[in-house]
Amino acid sequence: MTTPSPDTQAILARLEMLEEFARQRPTDSFAHYGLAMEYANAGRQDDALAVFQKLLGFNPNYTAAYFHAGQLLERMGRADEAREMFQRGMELAARNGDFHTHSELEQALHDLANDEENKKTRWPPLQAGDRVVKVGEGRAVPVGTLGTVEWVAGPWVAVDFGDYGKLSVRASSLELHGSEGIENARAPGEDKVVPEDTSEKETLAEQAVELLLGLVTISVLISVLWLGLSFLYSFGKPSPEDLSRLSGASLAVQMELYTWVPSAEFRLEPLGGDNLEIYLSKHDFESVPYPDRKKFVSSVGQSWCSRVSRDLLPSVKFNDIRSGGRLGSYSCTLSYASVN
Repeated sequence: MTTPSPDTQAILARLEMLEEFARQRPTDSFAHYGLAMEYANAGRQDDALAVFQKLLGFNPNYTAAYFHAGQLLERMGRADEAREMFQRGMELAARNGDFHTHSELEQALHDLANDEENKKTRWPPLQAGDRVVKVGEGRAVPVGTLGTVEWVAGPWVAVDFGDYGKLSVRASSLELHGSEGIENARAPGEDKVVPEDTSEKETLAEQAVELLLGLVTISVLISVLWLGLSFLYSFGKPSPEDLSRLSGASLAVQMELYTWVPSAEFRLEPLGGDNLEIYLSKHDFESVPYPDRKKFVSSVGQSWCSRVSRDLLPSVKFNDIRSGGRLGSYSCTLSYASVN
């Protein structure tokens, strides 16, 4: 009997936990959403679709499910059903005034139409094991990132992008590594090669001073831009793709909260820049003894921060669900917890 690989064992353990979680909470939208996404990532498409349908049966207002259920149907070759799913989600988003989600679903519907018209030429011939480079724009993976193909389903390709994780992307956003114009693509974390300056017009000392001043200026500008982006993203609303990427972190936070305050009712609100707002009653928050309260905030914060990107200085904030007042916070960058 072959022993499953560590990755397979981890997937099975995660699925078992999510299945039990969904059984215990039969009308918990996020629990079913997370289970459906995990089934889809594991290649269990029929199971994923069944859970999405169950979720939309008891909560037809869960807009993120329309986006991912539609993409799943498209990968399964059920284009008509995918089109109907996207359209239902667009109608709901329009009624709710959720223009961001409406735009994402509209783009998915547009891409589906293009794929149907050009499916013979739209994507390159790819197969498992191919090394590819990201060439199309995307939020989750920067252009130029190298990855390895795991499986191909029509216009959809599952790619392991290393530090950025395993994602399903459109084949039209990929090129085989080594194709013309992309030989210098690099994997995440790989150092850039800076060409040697061969100019002889200036002395070595002058070049060193100019380089130093340039680096200082660039560093200051990058820092200001980075802080500005972090601030702006913290007020934004995540896209359905971001919600999918953050689903594992959100489930981990839920499990950690249930461990510390098992009877509490709470709401999680992921924001742009991988920030998280947690709303619960002040009474439940203060049910944790004061000496352990900072440890509680730190433990929940770490369960989120260890699973998200820290590029935009994310944080986890605890708020009173009635007044909106701040109860505590955790900085992913500084690994520091505070209690108000």
